[in-house]
This record gives sequence, C-alpha cells and structure tokens, in this order.
Amino acid sequence: MNKYIFFTIHLVIFFLQAGFVYADFYPGMQRRQKMEAVANSLNMIEHRQERIVKEKMKEDQSEREAYLEKINRRDAQENVADRLAESKIYRPPNKRSPNPLVKNKPPRRKDGTAREYDPESHFEVGLEHSYIRYKEPNVMKEKGHMTGLFAVYTYKRSDNDHIKKLEDLERYDNWPNFYRIDGKVSWGQVDYDSQGTGSLDGVDDTMAEMRAVAGYDLPIFKNIEFAPYVGAGYRYLFDDLRGVTTTGAIGFRREANYVYAPIGFDIEQRLKRGWSLGVNLEYDYLFYGRQRSKLGDVDPGLNTVTNRQRDGFGLRGSFKIINVSDMWDFYFEPFVRYWNINDSDTSLIIFNGTPIGLGQEPTNNSTEYGFKVGARF
Repeated sequence: MNKYIFFTIHLVIFFLQAGFVYADFYPGMQRRQKMEAVANSLNMIEHRQERIVKEKMKEDQSEREAYLEKINRRDAQENVADRLAESKIYRPPNKRSPNPLVKNKPPRRKDGTAREYDPESHFEVGLEHSYIRYKEPNVMKEKGHMTGLFAVYTYKRSDNDHIKKLEDLERYDNWPNFYRIDGKVSWGQVDYDSQGTGSLDGVDDTMAEMRAVAGYDLPIFKNIEFAPYVGAGYRYLFDDLRGVTTTGAIGFRREANYVYAPIGFDIEQRLKRGWSLGVNLEYDYLFYGRQRSKLGDVDPGLNTVTNRQRDGFGLRGSFKIINVSDMWDFYFEPFVRYWNINDSDTSLIIFNGTPIGLGQEPTNNSTEYGFKVGARF
C-alpha cells in the first residue's frame, strides 16, 4: 500500500515539474517565432527596395543613353548640313527652318544619292500641241492645230510641315513657300467659217502667255502634296485674218489681250519605282480684256477699233504622269483650257475722220485640248 502511495506522489511531482517546464518554455518559443516572422518581413521589404532601386537606376540609364543619342544625332545632322552647304549641293535653310535636314531635304535619285543642284528651285522646258476651237455664237467660228514651246521656273524656299489640323495652317513656318513663273508661245493655222461672210482656210494664229503665282506646298497625306496657289497672268492672241473669203469678204487682223488672276491647286502623289501622278485644276478670273480690230486692212480709211472686255472667266485642268530619272524628271501632261468672254463695250468706227457706226466684240468662247511633253531639272 505504501508503495502505491509513494509511486502516486512521485508521479504527481513529475507532472508538476513537467508543467512548470512547459510554462517556462512556451512563451519563449512564441517570442522566437514572432521575431523570426518580423525578420522575414524585414528581409522581404529590403529585397523589394533593392529591386525598385535597381529598376530605377536602369530607367535613368536608358533615359541618359537616349538623350545622349539624340544629342549625337543632332550634332551629326548639323555637321552633314554644314558639309552640304559648303559643297553648294543645296542652299542653307532660312531662319524659319530649325532643322536643315527636315525643312530643306536635298532631292534624291532612285538610289538615294543627292542630286547636285539647288533643290529649292527647278526648271521645266518642253513642247506642247493642241487643237483649238474658237466660236462667236451665231457669227463665226475658227478651229485648227497649234504647236508651241513652254518654260517654267519654280523657286521653293522650304518644305512645309505636315498638316493634321486647321491650327497647323496658322504656324509661322507654314507660309507660302513656293513661287512660280511660267510662259509659253504657240503658233499654227486655223480655218475660218461664217454663215454671213463665207470661209477662209489657213489663217495664221499666234498665242503667248505669261504667268506668276505664289502658293503653299502642303503635305497633307503620306506621299501626297497639295499646293494651292494664286497669282496674275497675261494672255495674248493674234489672229491674222487678212485675205478674201469664199463670198468675197475681206478679212482683217485682230488682237486679244487678257489680264487675269489664276486661282488653283496642284496635287502630286509619289508612287513606287520613281513614278508620280499629278493633277492641276484652275479658275481664271478676268480683270481686264482688250480687243483690237485693224479695220484698215479692209480699207485704209477705216480706223483700228479697240473694245474693252469687262466680264469673263477661264477654266483649265491637266493630268500629269511623271518619271524620275537620275538628273531629269520627264512627264507627259494632257490638258484642256477654256475661256468664256461676254460682250465688250462699244467703240466708234471711223472712216476718213467721220464716225460711221459702232463696233463691238461679241460674246465668244474658246476650247483648247492638247498635251505637253516636258523635262524638269
């Protein structure tokens, strides 16, 4: 019995000691676990901060490299522009053009090399041939073929920026950037026909024209340039109607002079393999017209009658096919030109100093169809 009591007491004492030991050990274990969790969190935060710092340094390095590359590219462009200017390949840009390689690109051949002439200007020369039909309703008509020469000089001071919105047109750089002077002379023979005075074939005609315009060269779409323009023009036509018609009527020389304002636009689209297409449309507003009829060819006693023409207009259009070669651009350009002039003022017809009547140039219109073959360089 005593043995069982003694064993029970020792067993109780053992459990009590084990409880005291666990009570002392458990709080310490919890503290260690908490400290380990806090340490792990701090390590994670530290690694994250290091990663953020490395990424930031990498971004800063990329920005610095991009900036240095930009500076080097700009310096290279300026050096190239200086060398081109010194070699007189093209004219240096004006003050409005901050980037010479963007605003004044030298013209290129198909292989990408620069042409050795001034890109800010170019010449055009060529031949033209046309069929013209002149008509005074209910009075007379003339028709025949004309052949002539033409020349064009265009000065282009810079390339305008791309136009993406209306505000772009107000930029200082996008001012009129090209100026063009063109002239032509043509000659030929026409056939005269009238219900009242008969007919006469082989009438010599000569026509001359001179124009000057200024305009914008606006690259609105990719590879397409739209160039509106306005200016002043002069047209002269000499009709040598001297001779005797089939009814015995005697003809006389006539001169037509027009001063007008051309208002129009050019569109040119660059294609692949050195080809381009162009379109021109134009309205001509008549400012002043003067018709001179040399009636002295009929009888020396008659005067030369001069009639003022106040109302009229012209229309013209063309389609151009262009091929770009190494130094020349060759093109073929069908065209149509139309004039419509109203009745002129009346003037006295005088015979040997005595007025015998009034003379007037009636309403007339002319239509000319033809084509041009030219070279641009």
